[in-house]
Amino acid sequence: MKIIFLLLSIVMFLSTEISPQSHLVYFSAGYNVPTTTAVISSSQSGGLTQQTISTYSEGIVYQGGYQFVATENFLLDVNFNYLPGYKDEKYYTDSEGVYWSYTNSNFSVSPTINIKFNVGNISPYTKFGISVNFIHLEMNQESGGTFSNSISNYSYKRDFTLGIVGGAGLNLLFDKTFILFLETQLNSFTYYPEELTITQTSSNGNKITDHYYLKENANGDDEIGARAFPFGSIGFIAGVRIVL
Repeated sequence: MKIIFLLLSIVMFLSTEISPQSHLVYFSAGYNVPTTTAVISSSQSGGLTQQTISTYSEGIVYQGGYQFVATENFLLDVNFNYLPGYKDEKYYTDSEGVYWSYTNSNFSVSPTINIKFNVGNISPYTKFGISVNFIHLEMNQESGGTFSNSISNYSYKRDFTLGIVGGAGLNLLFDKTFILFLETQLNSFTYYPEELTITQTSSNGNKITDHYYLKENANGDDEIGARAFPFGSIGFIAGVRIVL
């Protein structure tokens, strides 16, 4: 009985460790399309309102992650997502001739629950969970009017921002260890920075730096009104999964 128990324990240990459907890692890439836009500046010129409209969370995205197959239809997923610095430039002409540019990047970690359905070698699935987003956002305003020429840098800061993640996709099984997948992914959140550093550089090279805290009811000398930056996006992803 002891020998049988030992053999069963060894079999259970091996099946848990090397089962082709227990542990997976994956790598993927794609493109994020923003779901919202934001007006970052507005001016009046010749009776017309000219607006600088910018989008966030747009661009090429790189992903990696780990999956654990809890049951035949349920998986636990941890996704690591990186959107590199994306730069957009806007320009409009008024009395000052203002030029805007901004860069933003996002690194996020998203634990999700995946539900899959097996149809031969094709496995459609859906997933939902949360995202923990670490945002880097900077804006530059350059004005070159008749009487002044200056550059202002706006650097926003917050530790992290929570969001909601959802998606659907298809797994295409080629063999027991290699899976190709296609996925549409939604990440929805709004970035509310807590701090803002403004650095102004004049035409003669002089710099002035101010630091502010962003609050809804700002009343102190070092406080200004809260800002909201919509970072919602839909990503179109392709990648491979490797069964361990």
